[in-house]
Amino acid sequence: MAVVDYIDDKEMEILNPLSGQSRLIKKNNYRVVAFLPPWMINKVKKIDKGIDDLIFLGVEVEENGSLKWDFQSKKIWSDKYLSMKKNIKKRGGKNILGLKLFDDNKLNNFFGSEKNQNKFLSEVKELVSNGNFDGVNLDFEYQGNPMAILEREVLSLVKQLRELDVGEISLDVFCNTVIRGQKEDLERLINELDWLMIMAYDFHRPGTTRTGSVAPLKSDLGKRDIWEVFNKISDLKIDKKKTVMIYPLYGYEWKTVGEKMNAVVKGKWWQMASYGRIKKELKQFRDKLYDLRQVDCDGFRPLKEGEAKLCFDELSLTPWLVFKRDGEIRQIYYDDLNSLEIKVQVVKDLNWGGVAFWALGYEGESGEVWKMVERVLR
Repeated sequence: MAVVDYIDDKEMEILNPLSGQSRLIKKNNYRVVAFLPPWMINKVKKIDKGIDDLIFLGVEVEENGSLKWDFQSKKIWSDKYLSMKKNIKKRGGKNILGLKLFDDNKLNNFFGSEKNQNKFLSEVKELVSNGNFDGVNLDFEYQGNPMAILEREVLSLVKQLRELDVGEISLDVFCNTVIRGQKEDLERLINELDWLMIMAYDFHRPGTTRTGSVAPLKSDLGKRDIWEVFNKISDLKIDKKKTVMIYPLYGYEWKTVGEKMNAVVKGKWWQMASYGRIKKELKQFRDKLYDLRQVDCDGFRPLKEGEAKLCFDELSLTPWLVFKRDGEIRQIYYDDLNSLEIKVQVVKDLNWGGVAFWALGYEGESGEVWKMVERVLR
């Protein structure tokens, strides 16, 4: 890896340890983005100064191209959200309109009809104008085939949005989409986008048979991980300045058969565990919490009721918590401040475009995540 020396506030020197040669380049201005789901609006106390741009991801797209206005999406006009937008704008950031559609059949019907797409383009243009947004973020997730987002129909829609002059345009894609994508498809798409947003999470998710890291930086041979994405973008020489990694401010909790790492999931029970909630859980255990992050967690004695072990996976570089409650063994795999810092530092070291987080409000009230990001990237 290159050695970096800062020359002044605007330049840094990159030394290649293999060739021994160095060069001066301008320091990158890393973008820091927070996704805001409408159900978190009233739970967010403030917009931290470390956040550059805010994406309101709360407006669903119908298969006929119309925008769905339900209880959640109507919060786009709420006083609280409008205050957030004003705060972002005041300090030079951008407010982005997020549009989502996660159903494969509806996506196929949408892209299969020029009439549906024209209706969508018309309504988006009007909403961007009336809402004074600075751009559009598309979160169109094909559940059965993550490669479908690279099809030419999606590229055509992005081009048409560009022609409407709706500000910057970004698209969310799965890690697997990048890992399996062809160079030509990825290049065509990223050339039309301002930002390619890569969802670096849910490697283990509800429905998995074994527990594991939600966002593993590295994994066992043959399994997917975030590092594959970094390598793929680098190997293909795709414009990494236009790529943003989206990291999770949450984990998943499962009931398990046993206490060991990657244990078998018991039944179908699961629940999301936000960053803020996990911090509260750790405090509740107090003197019954055993910090085993530096030792073999699996070698510890069996837990008693009300006890917990805080462990660390050296491969994925993420923590996990195992505890016994109501006679059940439960495990939570998540990212803490240290593991998130590692992920943010990689973006900086590789000189990517920036980082984003799902979702604003999940981090709780401490603000420590944003302070860390500010320290690492600024």
